[in-house]
Amino acid sequence: MNPTAFFDEELIHKLDSEPDVFPEYDRTRKAVLKPNKDVINELKRIKNEMEQNIREGRATKQFKLHSYVQNSLVLPYNHSFDHSLKSSSVRTDHSQSSQYSQSSIMFTDCNFYLVPGGGFTASRIKLFKDIITNKGGRIAEYFNEAVTHVITALTFIQLVKQLPKYESILLSKHVHIHTPEWISTSLYNASLCDQDAFTVEKTIKAPQVTVTSSQSTSIHKQVITSSNSYSSDEEMSEPVKPVQTKFRPNKNYFVCQAPAEENVLNKEITDELDRLEKIYIQTGDHWRAMAYRKAIAAIKRYPRKIESAAEVRCIKGVGAKTADKIEEFMNIGKISRLDGLTNSENVQTIQLFCRIWGVGLETAKLWYSQGHRTIDDISGLKLTKQQQIGLKYLHDFEQRIPRKEVEEITSIVRKAALSARSTLEVVCCGSYRRGKPDSGDVDILITDNKTEKPQQGLLYKILCKLKETSFLTDDLSGKVEREDSDSYMGVCKLEKGMYHRRIDIKVYDKETFPFALLYFTGSDHFNRSMRLFAHRMGLSLSDKALTHVIRVSNKKVSEGEKIVCRSEEDIFTALGLDYKEPHERNA
Repeated sequence: MNPTAFFDEELIHKLDSEPDVFPEYDRTRKAVLKPNKDVINELKRIKNEMEQNIREGRATKQFKLHSYVQNSLVLPYNHSFDHSLKSSSVRTDHSQSSQYSQSSIMFTDCNFYLVPGGGFTASRIKLFKDIITNKGGRIAEYFNEAVTHVITALTFIQLVKQLPKYESILLSKHVHIHTPEWISTSLYNASLCDQDAFTVEKTIKAPQVTVTSSQSTSIHKQVITSSNSYSSDEEMSEPVKPVQTKFRPNKNYFVCQAPAEENVLNKEITDELDRLEKIYIQTGDHWRAMAYRKAIAAIKRYPRKIESAAEVRCIKGVGAKTADKIEEFMNIGKISRLDGLTNSENVQTIQLFCRIWGVGLETAKLWYSQGHRTIDDISGLKLTKQQQIGLKYLHDFEQRIPRKEVEEITSIVRKAALSARSTLEVVCCGSYRRGKPDSGDVDILITDNKTEKPQQGLLYKILCKLKETSFLTDDLSGKVEREDSDSYMGVCKLEKGMYHRRIDIKVYDKETFPFALLYFTGSDHFNRSMRLFAHRMGLSLSDKALTHVIRVSNKKVSEGEKIVCRSEEDIFTALGLDYKEPHERNA
């Protein structure tokens, strides 16, 4: 029986939804026929490397490489393994042997330079180098005039940014610039394929990046210049499309596109797991916390009430040990491990110290190691200004803030802001904007839609007015007296007899305000999902911008053009995502 490469469920979803990723994939059989010896050997090498990393503590997640079952091999989803090796084994009968012997010298007279970035990973580059040298080609470790072929997943503009000294050489006719798919397709065909279909266009003109708001009556097209400045005079009436990138993930797999309604069918189970996750976060065991976070998300997505332990073990995303704890909870109504952790002295003490605003996990663990066990023990220590305030208002800060009180606080800040400048816009974000009945603190953003840049010292003027009325009682920020400051953290109080409340006030310019509004509205999980989606597209989303970036080994090495967004809706449109109202972002 000829060996066959089958796939796990996650990869099947990816391949079915993105047919261009792997043309050799058989969607009927969910497999690739006849993977060759090189594929099997490479997978074994990766498996051994991952197991070594696990033993040495550099990785904790077991690599999914299944053993042979009836001469079949299951390929892992998590590895960016180039399909050229797999596809090169499709033709293995004797009638093709002469063709493969000729293909062994297909890259003779070719001198390659392989450029990382844009999804062209280091492991894939290493694989390509081995293939090219085995097929008669040469590899240049550094770009030079002898290079004849550049293989890259970047645009030409991005390539020139990496090799600025060689722009004239890159523009010359004797240097061919191709995408990695040219190598893959040539290997599949066992001969050099048509280069034109895989050529990176040599253009030094920056692409125009445009976005439109779905609620706007006019559509503005911003032209990006070489200095990343935007010309507001360039306006176009034609409709625009989402930003086009080489990689576009399936949005249906991201939390930021999931329905907002929370699944409460198995709330008793998820609440217990949530308690375990929080304890492991507070004790610094982030890997266990991540495992429980994934299990909670999987159970919340599960469409039915869980009736048995066997049913839990069939839910993807719930590990065996987590399933054991759920089974225990279903049988006796509690998780003994949770009780043990909750009642342990170190967990209780660390949780107590972390309740103080300004005290992080490492500080709490340090105090515990020094023998401190109570609030009274640390009251005599040398604390930072923030910790002193956090300790002083420990009880007040733990009280939730009703919506009515949030609105009163926002109204006072808005009045002070408008007295400083009448054209300012003041928005309360966080859980208040998401429609929650109460909040932990008050996040307020300020901008001026009439000018591109807020006046220097604007926040300072607002803070001075708020302090005149004793509304602000304590400062948690650094040098709040600086007139160039645009961010403030402090404590406020409406009137005598009421609780002291945490308040953050930030000023953003007109250009960055939509990104700040999205970021500070939350939720945290929703934001992480959107940032991950942007990351997968080769973009970077922050509280200030949506930007094209170049990453090498998953690290950002260069930023490209910024994408103009005039509203939150524009950001969703740019990413190709369905817009979610603030109350729909409680992920």
